Order: sequence, then structure tokens, then C-alpha cells
Amino acid sequence: MHNLAILAVILGLLGFIGFIWQALKLPREQRSLKSVFNIYGSWLINPISWLFIVSLVLIFYVYWNR
Repeated sequence: MHNLAILAVILGLLGFIGFIWQALKLPREQRSLKSVFNIYGSWLINPISWLFIVSLVLIFYVYWNR
């Protein structure tokens, strides 16, 4: 379980860094979370968001099976 918790934190950090990277690729006036979703797709389409989704699932799995 400890390894899954570490994996969840790493995936969450990669997802956060990915969102920042996607936002920084936009022009300054468009840098917002809403613009990232409008340009790169919704939660289900954007591959970076799947890092967050998988990390949340792992966190809940580790929490309920401790």
C-alpha cells in the first residue's frame, strides 16, 4: 500500500506540472484553467487530466484499504 501511495503522489505531481506546462504554452492573456480545458479538451479528453484521475483513485484505494 505504501508503494501505491507514493505512486499516487508522483502521478498527482506530474499532472499538476503538466497543467502548468500546458498553461504556459498559451499566450499570457489566456492563461487560466478554463482556457487550458477549452483548448486541450475536457477532463476526459486531456491526457494530463488522467494523471489526476488515476492519482485520486489510488489515493482513495489506499485510504480505504489501510
